[in-house]
Amino acid sequence: MAARAGITNVLAFVRLLIQDESEPYDLSDDTIQSILDEHGELASYSLLTPINYVQSGGGFTQARADTGWWEGADSPTDNTSVVLKRITDDVEVSPSSSDLRRGVFTFSDAQTEPVYISRGYSYDVYATACQCLESLIAKIRSEYSFSTDEGNFQRQQRVETLTDLAEKYSIRQRLHPLSNDIEYSELEMFVYASRL
Repeated sequence: MAARAGITNVLAFVRLLIQDESEPYDLSDDTIQSILDEHGELASYSLLTPINYVQSGGGFTQARADTGWWEGADSPTDNTSVVLKRITDDVEVSPSSSDLRRGVFTFSDAQTEPVYISRGYSYDVYATACQCLESLIAKIRSEYSFSTDEGNFQRQQRVETLTDLAEKYSIRQRLHPLSNDIEYSELEMFVYASRL
């Protein structure tokens, strides 16, 4: 089964992190996508931070999410696409371009009201890479070291390299979720109150 269209760039980056870029792959696309899904978060009421203000008339033309690595689909009506809305009237806003890797959205018209992510999936690529590396390490440990005329192939060297990568990536994992399902965030309360 092929990976979802909107997740291929995220999957390719995880392959880069785990050093599994050349076919035949050590881990299948399905395996990595399943692990990505374990580390994906559905964001709702996640406020964007304006990063490019317009001098005349006010507003902003570019805004950044708290995190990157968003899933993007070919069709804006697909459930995996990022949906942006204005806080005051809850009207959907379409960016002219999106850098889903960095979580930066550009608008052709200046936005004068705060914009938030109403729905979107973001992935913790470093947590995913750690879990993928654990799978690879377990797989490699079951293999044998051997020597040929062309060289000496020691599985322990690769295990040490992958373990070092996993340790480095574990430091870069997300420490907090994008949204809290138990308590209402300040943004959710503001949106609710502005509709009363």
